[in-house]
Amino acid sequence: MSQRGRKGDEMRIMIALALVFVPGIAVTANTDSQAPVVSFCEMVSAPEKYDKKVVFTEALMSPGEHSVIFYDPQCTPTQENNVSTQISFPESWNSTKLGKKLSDLFRHDRTARVQAEGIFYGSGGPYGPDVARFRFVPQQITAVEAVSKRGTPGRVEDWRRTP
Repeated sequence: MSQRGRKGDEMRIMIALALVFVPGIAVTANTDSQAPVVSFCEMVSAPEKYDKKVVFTEALMSPGEHSVIFYDPQCTPTQENNVSTQISFPESWNSTKLGKKLSDLFRHDRTARVQAEGIFYGSGGPYGPDVARFRFVPQQITAVEAVSKRGTPGRVEDWRRTP
């Protein structure tokens, strides 16, 4: 093998090792997470059970005047049941393909159906300028789909991840 070929192999090995040992890269590359799959409505109706836990969930994200809200029309907030949830994105959230897609939708004032794994904060609020009761910090976005302008979510097949 030539000297040039050996150096190329060494570089590939170093990159592979970096992917294994650098935590930030490993988290974004991991698609086989062991986080429990929880419906958004279940998460906000049992906040003490999921407080400060990593969960995998799906709901709508919508840009508001002051912050991004996370919600599911099946569990609409009421006077007695405040399920308001603020999204708090990590610094590099829009550096991935799906993050860029979501950012573009927000820029055009569009709502998106999003699947994400993240940390749910069921206590410690209110959060943000909209004084939301809960906070969700996405660590990994796994699917983004624009919601039709009429407010009806688009059809998305195979979105549910099996536990």
